[in-house]
Amino acid sequence: STVSSYPAYVYDSNSILYSYVENYKTYLSTLGVTATEARLITKEELEGLGCGSTCKSAPSWVYATSYWVGSAYNASLVWYVFSDGSFDVYSYSNSNYFGVRPVITISKDYL
Repeated sequence: STVSSYPAYVYDSNSILYSYVENYKTYLSTLGVTATEARLITKEELEGLGCGSTCKSAPSWVYATSYWVGSAYNASLVWYVFSDGSFDVYSYSNSNYFGVRPVITISKDYL
């Protein structure tokens, strides 16, 4: 209800996936790693990695698993990456089809 135009980055605390990403961030802290940010990747970031009509031109780790992207195409379709290299949109109501692959930002001190 807060989006005025699409495509749009829609991942926030209202997302069904928010608790999963935040729980992973908390888990990392139990390992001694403090994440400064935990979120879903954007459609634009994936395009920067080589995704277009598919992700087959991106590095293979980009599509090594299937997961939701934090960007919506419209009010009912959200972008996803599939392990066969597909990069497309699907109804968010079919939540069992894709996993969660968070983007974690950490300090360079941990590298």
